[in-house]
Amino acid sequence: CKGATLENINIEVADSSGNIINFNDLGLNIKDSDGNIITLLNSNDLYLTSSDNYRAFINPYYLIFSNTKESGNRIKLDNTDGSIKCISLTQTSLEEKKKNIELLTNAKEILNSTDIYKYNFKDEKDDAKPHIGFVIGNNYNYSKEITSKDNDGAELYSMLSVLWQVVKEQQVEIDKLKEE
Repeated sequence: CKGATLENINIEVADSSGNIINFNDLGLNIKDSDGNIITLLNSNDLYLTSSDNYRAFINPYYLIFSNTKESGNRIKLDNTDGSIKCISLTQTSLEEKKKNIELLTNAKEILNSTDIYKYNFKDEKDDAKPHIGFVIGNNYNYSKEITSKDNDGAELYSMLSVLWQVVKEQQVEIDKLKEE
């Protein structure tokens, strides 16, 4: 993670048996907040553990972050299929973290301008289970309002928020028709 820093955390590096591993014996480079390189990883099975029993388990195929005090609380980054698995994903939504706040008034336009497709990624076999979503490209209809800053991926929270607003607007229309 570029720019990530660890402050006020004591981290020990240990193998799966709990044996402490010397940083100098490993091979992954991470920079501290001063730009100094800390060498951390060159092992198939390695745990990065803090004094509060939080850990990161690393092997060539996946990285798991967990709180060993409560089993099940974890995030798994899987290199075999490119997936991220977690129990809950929370988007920061506090007013104090946001600025330039304005009500969304064109949710239906965003929804109607975006086509949804079934597709496979180029590195997948043709008979793999298809994914469902929009496609960013000159020959496809999508809205930049729901893509990432670099316009190379979907911003899922934006997509969900647009759908939420459309459902609200449709419910107003349904209630009005019921009254008539």
